[in-house]
Amino acid sequence: MEQLTVTVLSNNPAGGRCSLYANYAQELSSTLGFTMQIIYPDESRKHRPPGLLLDGRPVMPNDGVIIDTDDICKAIEQTGLEIGDLSEVRCKLDSLIEEMISGV
Repeated sequence: MEQLTVTVLSNNPAGGRCSLYANYAQELSSTLGFTMQIIYPDESRKHRPPGLLLDGRPVMPNDGVIIDTDDICKAIEQTGLEIGDLSEVRCKLDSLIEEMISGV
């Protein structure tokens, strides 16, 4: 499988969305073998936290605020990478959102 990089754009210290996005990246790394990195961009950077980049391209939140499972799966599909069924990844990412919402 081709190696993709998922980059978390995080504040330091990380808040809610930054932590969620780091958890997303860890899951994509362990499930799909993506390389994961976390950066703490300053004002000179093009992309600002909180955010996710997939191979340098921003993952855009459909609702304009929080990146969700659909946004990530769409971004993965747009890379052209042949992954097949993303249902397992989707389920794992959804559980991360549920954990954040419930405060677990």
